[in-house]
Amino acid sequence: MKKTTLLLAVIVAVCFMSCNNGEENSENIKLFPVKSGEKWGYIDRSGKEVIAPQFAKAECFHEGLAVVTDDSGKSGFIDESGNYKIKPQYKSAGYFSEGMACVVPVDGKPEYINKSNDVKITIDCNEAGAFVDGRAPVMFNKKWVFIDKSGNMVGKDSFDYVFPFNEGMAAVMNIGADGRSQQWGYVDKTGAVVVQLKYAFARGFYEHKAYVSDSSHSFFINEKGEKQFDIPYDESGFFKNGACIVKKGTDFGFIDGSGKTIITPLYKDAGFFAANGLTNVKDSSGKWGFIDKTGKYVIQPAYDGATSFYGNVAFIVKDDKFGLVDDKGNIVLAPKYDDENAVGIHAYTHRLVETDYFETKLLERNWKLMKVVGADGTESPDSLHVQYRFNSNNFFIANDNGTGYGTYDINKAYRIISMSDTSQQTESFVIEKLTPKELVLHDIESQDKYVFQPVGEAGNSN
Repeated sequence: MKKTTLLLAVIVAVCFMSCNNGEENSENIKLFPVKSGEKWGYIDRSGKEVIAPQFAKAECFHEGLAVVTDDSGKSGFIDESGNYKIKPQYKSAGYFSEGMACVVPVDGKPEYINKSNDVKITIDCNEAGAFVDGRAPVMFNKKWVFIDKSGNMVGKDSFDYVFPFNEGMAAVMNIGADGRSQQWGYVDKTGAVVVQLKYAFARGFYEHKAYVSDSSHSFFINEKGEKQFDIPYDESGFFKNGACIVKKGTDFGFIDGSGKTIITPLYKDAGFFAANGLTNVKDSSGKWGFIDKTGKYVIQPAYDGATSFYGNVAFIVKDDKFGLVDDKGNIVLAPKYDDENAVGIHAYTHRLVETDYFETKLLERNWKLMKVVGADGTESPDSLHVQYRFNSNNFFIANDNGTGYGTYDINKAYRIISMSDTSQQTESFVIEKLTPKELVLHDIESQDKYVFQPVGEAGNSN
């Protein structure tokens, strides 16, 4: 194994906006999470407190259950009466979607459970998302794939980043050979690439259109990858209720489903149009109000903040407190709460559960190098009789040329082992496989793979 140094970079994909039509319909949400002091509870659309503030964290209801976190940091699920249906026991938990939720037990691998808390899938991955269209995104060793509800991988390809499925398709991305450029495309529910990875950026499909950009301009495409219309703006969001937010410089406006500008960019911030035909906008003075699709103010800008409408109510902010207003501008609940979490109804599309669980104790034994698999797939048997011993952050090596030792560190989240010898030379590997029978280390720089078996196991020579 040759010398290498490692600079880890985490790819962060930032959405201009995020929403998922496959999630809970915001028009039907009954209860909203609100914060009073240091505790979270729930109110209904009339502003009535239905579940008293008592949780360290509280999230939106999905399919009748909501994730809440107690003072010990453990998460469970409550029903709309505030009763626990699944007691707090998880290190982290995602929301229910299509009958399952992803949870992370303390010192355990991520699991997908049903509403009876029965484990349906156990999956040894770094991150996992919710099921949409029968598919869930999961990450193994910094590569993303989709799984079905049996836990099987869908398709044969993996990607550097993915968006969840929506309308039967998912945007996927790979990093270019230069390590910086991005190539985006789309896969269908079988995992097949149906729109080639060729765009500089892409978003999910909403109302049968997706926003993409290449090196020269941005435009919308249909499910076949055919251009629908260009976008003469700097950025664009997604279509919802027949309108899509766009941005020019620092100003926001809207287009319709044909690409025609219906509201010229002039607002300093904006949400999306709800089913009632209204959206929240911020004017040049910093105040928020609500307009219709002609750009006419239905509720004058008078608030320090405002959310989109959830049915006939929206949150407003005044003097750092949150309340409710209806679609006629009437105050339903005078601002009194310290925070709200209703935005999660829409933004949870990209919420993932993460785990640093990794059974590293399996590493602490004597391992014999059996073969090296080159980046080109060529296999070479070990000719130096190399043996490794890992123990309490130290490693020892012996081969026909002598012995050596050093220290190692494991990044559990990304399953990277970094090994430093006495000369302070460092080489780093992805732990691609670690079982009682086999260890596979993947050299990050050379892309070579080193295949080990434990000394003394059947099939090994000592």
